[in-house]
Amino acid sequence: MPDSRTAQTPPADIHHELTLLDTESPGRTVARVIGIYGALWILLTVLLSPIVPYDAVEAWHWGQGLEAGSPKNPWLVGSVAALGRFWPLSWPAFWYASHVVAVVIGAWGCWKLCERLIPDTRRAVLAVLMMSFSATISIDMLPYNDNYLLMMLWPWMWYGFIRALYDDGRYWLMLGAVMALAGMAKYTTVLYLPFMLVIVLVQGRLRATLTQPWLWGGVLVGLALIAPNLYWLSQHDYAAFRWFSTRVGGNSAWDVVRVYFAVFYNALLMAGVLLLARWRWKLPERPETQAFVIMAVVPVVLLGGYFALRGGVRTEWMMPFAVPLGLAVMMCMVPGEHGRYRLPLYCSYVLAVLMLCGFCASKAWQAMYSERPREHVAALSDALNSWWRERYELPLVYAGGSRMGDWMGIYAPDHPRVPTRWPSAAVRALTPVDHSPYPNIYTPGLTDELLLRDGAMWVGEANSSCSAPNVLELDPSLSASLRQRIEYHTLVFQQSSMPRTSFAVCVGVLPPARHGVVGAADGVHHEGVMTEDE
Repeated sequence: MPDSRTAQTPPADIHHELTLLDTESPGRTVARVIGIYGALWILLTVLLSPIVPYDAVEAWHWGQGLEAGSPKNPWLVGSVAALGRFWPLSWPAFWYASHVVAVVIGAWGCWKLCERLIPDTRRAVLAVLMMSFSATISIDMLPYNDNYLLMMLWPWMWYGFIRALYDDGRYWLMLGAVMALAGMAKYTTVLYLPFMLVIVLVQGRLRATLTQPWLWGGVLVGLALIAPNLYWLSQHDYAAFRWFSTRVGGNSAWDVVRVYFAVFYNALLMAGVLLLARWRWKLPERPETQAFVIMAVVPVVLLGGYFALRGGVRTEWMMPFAVPLGLAVMMCMVPGEHGRYRLPLYCSYVLAVLMLCGFCASKAWQAMYSERPREHVAALSDALNSWWRERYELPLVYAGGSRMGDWMGIYAPDHPRVPTRWPSAAVRALTPVDHSPYPNIYTPGLTDELLLRDGAMWVGEANSSCSAPNVLELDPSLSASLRQRIEYHTLVFQQSSMPRTSFAVCVGVLPPARHGVVGAADGVHHEGVMTEDE
């Protein structure tokens, strides 16, 4: 079915008002603006190189193991993180740059979707720009290892569904591939499947859809992409689902309201700005636009009801839903008789500048003045790696313990793996029912023999007492025989560039059995000094 876009001729004064948007070539305008905006974000994150969040640590270690699943997410998160091996700069720079690139790809998908569903191309361009410049896409997605992938893939998933159902059956192949990839980024994607089925039924297209070979081709493509993860789950006690079940519960209905406001404030802000610009609400008339609005709004309402009854809602779980809801707001609003485009457009530009400046200021302050131990984890990892090499003259192969130790995989020069293994049945049996026995990160195939041969380091939290429970409490899989061999040291770290920044860390060390001299660390400049507290 061809795309029947109805032309809408704007009044002369409004058209003159929109010369900045280059309405004769809207696609070029969108590509130019989001491309420049994305390039600025990549440049800033690479230059400032802030400490990556713990979600990045999880992704890094999942990428080292490259299994078909993890205790929290399917395989796509780790696979994308593994691509950082081919990145010419540091992996933290890859983390931030890949987030921005993914969002730019998703913003282009939003443009293709809006171009198809919004008859007035000016409204379509404005919808994409307002979403691209929102804090939801620009800042809120940076700390998470899966949401940015959904922001990249979900717009193309909706675009593939609309085109396959209303335009060209060949898009079922695209839908199958993209939806499966989104599902392998986060299981939340499966929530859209029943709504797609309902829309097919309501539109009376079930028989025509089921007889298309492209549909079944898309199903086969999707199954091929998710089958490895289904097998992994079956071999690992469906760990990801148990992890989710231990997080649901314990919140009140007021917490749902608070989280929803924190996540969907951008849609409310968009609606408020458009109303100030003399726009008005109007439900879409085209069936394909109605279908998207239903998919954007109804899941958010149903999830809100579910979490209000069960509790356990988390801000990061709802964050990807802000993108379709924001687009739905634009699809349900049109300029009134005296409606203007200039106000929402300029508000978007001002918001984009404020976010860029705010990000630069906050990261620069953290780098120069913050005394929190986490902000110095890069220098701490380098100093601990140097201390190990000077002591044993061997590379540091395994390091972990607390979260401070997990960061060493990224920032220590030897990039050690965590000395944590998948728990045995005996360990799982001793775990309380309301806790997940599975570590978020672990090293596949790790054995006692490997730990004895290469040695390992466990790092406690900053300024905590130096004892086995504080260092090893996160690793219940460690055998008793290895625990008895561990030596404990209290080390004092001092940041060279910030003399006031110093703190103590407790380090548990399993000395390596093999010997040798490795000079890979020679000539390395260390930003921190590590001394042993006698």
